[in-house]
Amino acid sequence: MRSFEIESAAEARRDRTPVNCRPLRILLVEDVPANQHLILSLLRNCGYEVDLAVDGREAVEKTRQRKYDVALMDLQMPNMNGLEATALIRAFPQGGSLPIIAITTQSERHEQEDCFAVGMNAFVAKPINCAELLKSIDNVLSRAAIA
Repeated sequence: MRSFEIESAAEARRDRTPVNCRPLRILLVEDVPANQHLILSLLRNCGYEVDLAVDGREAVEKTRQRKYDVALMDLQMPNMNGLEATALIRAFPQGGSLPIIAITTQSERHEQEDCFAVGMNAFVAKPINCAELLKSIDNVLSRAAIA
């Protein structure tokens, strides 16, 4: 089972300087129920609206149906992994500008390179540090606003 470094959402909010003060619509793509629960709780406690997809196929379908501000994409999932899902999302018009952050236990350099090669914008290794995840979301949204 994958584990997460836990800290309270209040501490995570206090430790960050949000670039984007508006409510965000986030797509979380994660297949492990314990990880889903922890990340959903963190993001919702920060005031974000979060939808869940349990695999890459569902993520592709959800991004076709709804506009998201950012997606958090696990790499290792059944049916369709995060790299395959990202490549498909990038292939359709509204998916080209969606900031996608990889979240995975794989932290080797070649894994990160694979993420960037298919169009992911950032990489956060598990176990997840809440403040680091929130900072990464702010960073990709800042870069997207500049582009």
